[in-house]
Amino acid sequence: MRITTFIICLSLISFDLTAQGNGTLHLITSIDQVNSDIARGCSKDYQNANELFKAVAEMGGMNYRPVNLRFDRDQVEAFVHNFQCGPDDVVVFLYSGHGFQYDNDGDLWPWPHLFYCNREEADINSDACELDLEEVYDLLKEKNPRMSITLGNSCNDPIDSSEGSTGTAGEDHDFSESGGDLKKIGLFTNFRGHIIASASSPGQGSYTTDEEGAYFIIELFKHIAIGLDSDQPTSWKNILAQTKNSVSERNANQIPQYRIE
Repeated sequence: MRITTFIICLSLISFDLTAQGNGTLHLITSIDQVNSDIARGCSKDYQNANELFKAVAEMGGMNYRPVNLRFDRDQVEAFVHNFQCGPDDVVVFLYSGHGFQYDNDGDLWPWPHLFYCNREEADINSDACELDLEEVYDLLKEKNPRMSITLGNSCNDPIDSSEGSTGTAGEDHDFSESGGDLKKIGLFTNFRGHIIASASSPGQGSYTTDEEGAYFIIELFKHIAIGLDSDQPTSWKNILAQTKNSVSERNANQIPQYRIE
């Protein structure tokens, strides 16, 4: 993440912070600290997210309100249900932990189910352990922020992976009306729409390291930072497509998916 930090620092130096009144940037994080196999990497994802979006809020003249929720499905679901924001606000939700999908569940867009239990102690089939990423996305959209980003950094493979996967990488769609010609902090202050993205496509895992965090988060934040620093206009579709390619270059068995509305 050194490249991200470096680019963000350059942007802050050159940006006029006199602009105010651009709403609030809410960062809602849900980070796995109960499964020891991924806890260190997930913690790094949280640190990187807090660093990036705090800088984004400062650059955009926005208030910054981070909330790191306890890793508990019921608390996360209740918080999102009760969450309120303003019409000029930006809301970012980041989950980093284990995840799965139900094989052949008939969904046109098979986003991962987030897993909120200790895998060594809980029944993975228990409803008490799972939360659908798309449900979180839909709930946040209903709050009517100007912009929302819902990120699921988790695996997206069937519960019974021994049977093999029938999933394939889905198409990426951009339905937004303000998806292009955004420059620097305009990525956050001028965009109006909603983004959902997951670290992998159906049938795939999600890879992470203890030292840097998840491939998906590293690459996504890197391309966001590049967009913030560049004098050339870009779009969220471009940033997400670049992220998809970069992650796949790291590991050909992981292809992120996204939708922009």
